Amino acid sequence: MQGALEDKNDMSHEWLEQFRMYDKIYVFCVNLSGMILANHLRLMGMSAEYIDNDIKWGKTLVFGQKCNLPENADSRYPCIIAAKNEKNKIDIHKQLLQIGFKNIHFIDEAYNHDWLDCYAPMMSDELYLRIFWFWRNGNEIDLEHPHTFNEKIQWLKLNDRNPEYVRMTDKYEVKEYVAEKIGEQYVIPTIGIYDTYDEIDFAKLPSQFVMKCTHDSGGIEICKDKSIFDFGRARQHIEKCLSYNYFYYEREYSYKEIKPRIIIEEYMSDCTGSELKDYKIFCFNGEPQIIEVDIDRSTNHRRNLYTTEWELLDLSICYPKAPEIQIEKPDCIKELLDAARKLSEGIPHVRTDFYVIDNRIYFGEMTFYHGGGYEKFTPDEWNRKLGDYITVV
Repeated sequence: MQGALEDKNDMSHEWLEQFRMYDKIYVFCVNLSGMILANHLRLMGMSAEYIDNDIKWGKTLVFGQKCNLPENADSRYPCIIAAKNEKNKIDIHKQLLQIGFKNIHFIDEAYNHDWLDCYAPMMSDELYLRIFWFWRNGNEIDLEHPHTFNEKIQWLKLNDRNPEYVRMTDKYEVKEYVAEKIGEQYVIPTIGIYDTYDEIDFAKLPSQFVMKCTHDSGGIEICKDKSIFDFGRARQHIEKCLSYNYFYYEREYSYKEIKPRIIIEEYMSDCTGSELKDYKIFCFNGEPQIIEVDIDRSTNHRRNLYTTEWELLDLSICYPKAPEIQIEKPDCIKELLDAARKLSEGIPHVRTDFYVIDNRIYFGEMTFYHGGGYEKFTPDEWNRKLGDYITVV
């Protein structure tokens, strides 16, 4: 397995140096943070081994290293507890003391911030993706010969790094790209763009609006009535999102260089007042192949998938399908697919999202790594089928 620490001076290196005197260090908890910490230690030239109570992990080779049960570990050596849940940490600490461990450390003693912010950025993108893949799927990924859609999404994260993708992912800058490609009439009007939350003069905003972070996924607040909107909660959420680089969570390249800002857009609704239909079109080299429509995302999330001829597919991705719900083919389907073709031209894979409001099309976003490349396909053959549309070299 290849990978090296990036050149970064950080206090976490100093904390880990205390373990260099030992021939062996144990890391308890083979979760994502435990895997990253153990590999961080190894990359610093130290010997780190996993221990865990989970029988599954106890029988699994993690990157060629067997994970042992705690009672089989040598209590003469130090052990770092990599759990984040307070109750888990207390229970594990008691268990280690009963086994005979005396040199016990908590991961929080090393890092005052979230583990992701502190030491995941020090790892190479390939190593991190290999660890993250194993944590999500329980097997090692073959990045040299990827076959499925999800495997190839990981390959694209590492190998398809067109700087123009940054512009296409930035929720503010992409509007200019869309206007150039298909016309300004498809762009949802912007009310304002801000570097900080304090710059926003909410008194001047309309009673309804949508507030988003430009650099991430999930940093969004929808205001349907300013008189009852929870501005304190919105501030807490948005400022937390502004504080981190979304790239480091799943190494989705297009997010890395986006400047964190806040964009406020017009609130869009149709004449029915119901949830807006969001048409997510999976495109490969400029050609649409399937269309996703999500249903009741905030209550009972389901997802129907259609051919470009609007035939319901016997397919679910992550969420169950709802064949009993008839979603009518939009009258503007041809225009919708033409817009997707133009936006995705020359790109190995991108999902182009649109809203259709009173038969008018509005651009939503462009997503280069659907579900981060980890969502489950049922039946699984579709994972391979969509993967065949992506060419890797």
